[in-house]
Amino acid sequence: MQTKVDLNSPFSYNVLPLIIVFLIILLLVIISLILYFKKKSKKKIVIPKDIFSIKNNYVNKLNKLENDFDNNKISSRKAYQKLSILIRSFVYEAFNINVKNNTLTDIKKLGIKPLERLIEMYYSPEFSYSFEGDFKDAIKKTKKELESWK
Repeated sequence: MQTKVDLNSPFSYNVLPLIIVFLIILLLVIISLILYFKKKSKKKIVIPKDIFSIKNNYVNKLNKLENDFDNNKISSRKAYQKLSILIRSFVYEAFNINVKNNTLTDIKKLGIKPLERLIEMYYSPEFSYSFEGDFKDAIKKTKKELESWK
């Protein structure tokens, strides 16, 4: 008994649509990588041309704050809070880095050591009702850091 079995040829796909889909996906990946690195490279610290006048302005503000503290117009805690706001505003105005609402942990991640040291010094007296701190020493160190900033 003889049987004849006819095998069908394997099912074949048209390769052209697969190549087109692969090229489109590859193109999208390349474009997204280019945009990602272009966006990342734009984050640069901008130093203003007139940082000297900005420093002088903030030193004057620090002197006024120190005078208000000496004349008992503000409490120690309030003075530390204003001191923190002033140094954060200086960093924003001078270097265009917005740290006004950042916590100490956020500031440490930025890697700006002078700002980190100052904010760390203000933290306990600023947020504690019982801890007074040495405001005269804090404002002296702040002025010194501010004037040494480049």
